[in-house]
Amino acid sequence: MTRVLCIVFLVATASALAAETSYSGLAEAFSRGIEQKTELSYRVYTAPMLNDIAATGMRVEYLDVSPHQIQLRVGDTYSLGELSLTAFGPDGNVQERAPLTLDFEGPADMLDVRDFMTYGTGIRAVRPGRATIWITSLMPSSGGDYIKASIALVIRE
Repeated sequence: MTRVLCIVFLVATASALAAETSYSGLAEAFSRGIEQKTELSYRVYTAPMLNDIAATGMRVEYLDVSPHQIQLRVGDTYSLGELSLTAFGPDGNVQERAPLTLDFEGPADMLDVRDFMTYGTGIRAVRPGRATIWITSLMPSSGGDYIKASIALVIRE
């Protein structure tokens, strides 16, 4: 009986841990320009590049992201290159090539990102669930905050 209870406990604990919400880095991007697409990959900038951009005094006051929601079915693949990420400065004009991070918040086993990390192709939906992709500017606003926007990710059977 004790052995059965231990097995049940281990299975329940493993299921709870698998469904546990995680927060992890997904990608890096440069915001799009007026006639440019968003540049997005697992890695797109270096620390010296960020220092050079910060030295220009770039400020990001607002992020416009599209789509606001991504809906997939288990097994589907989505190309993050389809995202439109636009940064706006204090004057309301588009800030071209503002450095951004994309982070994933949700069940860690919901997506397979290995092909994206290795080859730059899409993320693959592995199991149903809900998550959030957070887009954060690495350049501060005029008030010193780092502006965030989000995209809801919904995966169905």
